[in-house]
Amino acid sequence: MFDAVWLVRASSDTSCERLVEKRGMAKEDALNRLNAQLSRRGIGNWKEELEGGAVTAVIENEGRTTSDLWDNMKQCLEDPKCWKNDRCPPQIGELLEG
Repeated sequence: MFDAVWLVRASSDTSCERLVEKRGMAKEDALNRLNAQLSRRGIGNWKEELEGGAVTAVIENEGRTTSDLWDNMKQCLEDPKCWKNDRCPPQIGELLEG
């Protein structure tokens, strides 16, 4: 149904830090929220989903800026291994060039 399914993730430390800094949460509340999400698909078992083919790429979001994340996303856009059947749709390359 989809040509690619990408998962964007950050480490627990980075995620906790972001919740504390950007949302003003107490560290304990942030850790409790993150731990509660571990059983959700694609969060706690992302490695299994990548190996099983449900997820075609994992984009790391450890950077501090939006451009860091965009750089990681562009790498996936251009990498055929990040797409099902090892194919990157031709229009993606055209979009990146334009």
